[in-house]
Amino acid sequence: MNTGDRSAHISLIKQSEVDMNWDMVSALAELSGSIAVFITLYFLLAQLRHANMLARSAFDSESTSRLTDRCIRVAENENFANLLTIDWDATTLSDVDRTRISYYVAALLHNSHNSFQQWKISILTEEQAERPIHAMNTGIMDNHTAKTIWAISKVNFSTDFNDRFESIIYPDGFSTALSESHLIKRSAEK
Repeated sequence: MNTGDRSAHISLIKQSEVDMNWDMVSALAELSGSIAVFITLYFLLAQLRHANMLARSAFDSESTSRLTDRCIRVAENENFANLLTIDWDATTLSDVDRTRISYYVAALLHNSHNSFQQWKISILTEEQAERPIHAMNTGIMDNHTAKTIWAISKVNFSTDFNDRFESIIYPDGFSTALSESHLIKRSAEK
């Protein structure tokens, strides 16, 4: 091998080393980029879990606040306390009392549905979602006025909520005959 060939051969070897070094650098850059993506995904997942925990906590806090507000309202407002103590199924209820009861029951129903929807999107546990429904399973839904509000309101709720609600509140079934449970019919019977 002469000197010219030897220098060309050495130059070729050095060029191969340079090409190989750039290939190594490129491979290392891709590897570090992949690792960075996984680390980023891990931290995003941790943030998502933390955000879900905060959402659950906020919802629990809000539910507790609503319940506390109701209790305070009963303690402070004699008219509201009287409304809760009367027989909600009495034929002697005034239209004003029936309206108050209706709005109170409607608020409880919407609160229950909201909790159920929060469970459906995995913010609440099933137990947390059913708490407001079980709170209504104290007999307040067994009167004509409350049944009427349920019959009217249930068309605005999802079928799965309606099924869950009725399985807890009306385990023996619920008559969906709106004409039998309409408020106006009861008022006209006076």
